[in-house]
Amino acid sequence: MFISMWVSNTAATAMMIPIMETVLLELETQGLGNMFIQENENEMAISPISKKPTHSTMVYYLVAAYGSSLGGIGTIVGSGTNLTLKGFFETRFPNSPSISFASWMLYSVPPMLLMGLLSWLWLQVMYMGLFRPKSKDARAIDIGSQGERVATEVIQKRYKELGPISWHESVVGIMFVIVVLLWFFRSPGFMKGWPSYITNLPVKDSTAATCLTILFFILPAKLDFLHAFDKDPTKRPKKPSPGMITWQMIHQKMHWSLILVLGGGFAISAGSKSSKLSEILGNSLTGLNSIHPIAILAIVCIFAETATELTANVAVANIILPVLAEMCVALQIHPLYLMLPATICCSFSFHLPVGTPPNAIASAAGHIKTKDFVIAGIGPTVITLIITIGAFCTWGTYVFNLHEFPTWASQNKTM
Repeated sequence: MFISMWVSNTAATAMMIPIMETVLLELETQGLGNMFIQENENEMAISPISKKPTHSTMVYYLVAAYGSSLGGIGTIVGSGTNLTLKGFFETRFPNSPSISFASWMLYSVPPMLLMGLLSWLWLQVMYMGLFRPKSKDARAIDIGSQGERVATEVIQKRYKELGPISWHESVVGIMFVIVVLLWFFRSPGFMKGWPSYITNLPVKDSTAATCLTILFFILPAKLDFLHAFDKDPTKRPKKPSPGMITWQMIHQKMHWSLILVLGGGFAISAGSKSSKLSEILGNSLTGLNSIHPIAILAIVCIFAETATELTANVAVANIILPVLAEMCVALQIHPLYLMLPATICCSFSFHLPVGTPPNAIASAAGHIKTKDFVIAGIGPTVITLIITIGAFCTWGTYVFNLHEFPTWASQNKTM
């Protein structure tokens, strides 16, 4: 979960799967467990089609996928849906206080940890025999001290293979810490943010990210420049060192599709406002005044979590956020009351491999069938829905000051 708070869910899952596979393979080699079993006992060999993961193997892959999805809600940069909310909210309500990095983490990290713990317990009970010490699943995972030693040795071996930390890696690590601190202390809430000591102009999270990105282009990737004035001509660099990142790297590695999807969502929002669609939509939702806001919140969260099982989470967020914004204005409730929980629920896809890339990676690598995904996802779905609704009605209300309808929302109401 921690890794996916800072990088994409797909990258976090792709990083963890090879490590898990190595540990499981080593345990199988030592005779301490099986990764796969034959679906048809008459088959002489296990073909890729007939591979069926054992319950313990399935849990490893499911934890990687589910943990990546849950970790994505921990920070604003953890998921594309979070960035969609931040961008749309600040565009639709320009006079509103921005959603700060600190306030987001203050709200989302405690529920994220609770969701992760309860989802882990669910998988333990379902597939690893927790509270059932005499069950087949419990006996299968009882690898003893030898198994623990093998797992530790495998992880240590993989760590040593990485070699010493390079100059390039050190700079990236330091820059990463710096940008997180700049994001967090831009508007921490309990003290004045660092921009107030520099300028009176509004400073957003993109300012810190842009400045450090420029530094990555400037700082050299190698330390050859230190020998530029060396007395020994052979030690002097023959050519300039490339930067930490280059345009070619950006061109190949940048997630351009996410930028286009986010930009498309903002364009749809601006178009609906200029075409008066927002006004028509807001007027049509006034009949919901008779329903309690908590009931509306529950319906919205269930819809968002169901929709994201069938299509990309960013696409779902782009579709429902403009609707929810106008609904909140029409019902005279704080816009974040519906928009933020719905955005978080868009990250929760636990039932289908096609619902999110982490599920697809885990399904392909672990040969997990759709039926197994559907069953395994029941617990996390119920857990995340209950915690999201409960946390926002209590903890989130105080973090984001949702007690009353803000004046900046009525000022930006479409006329």
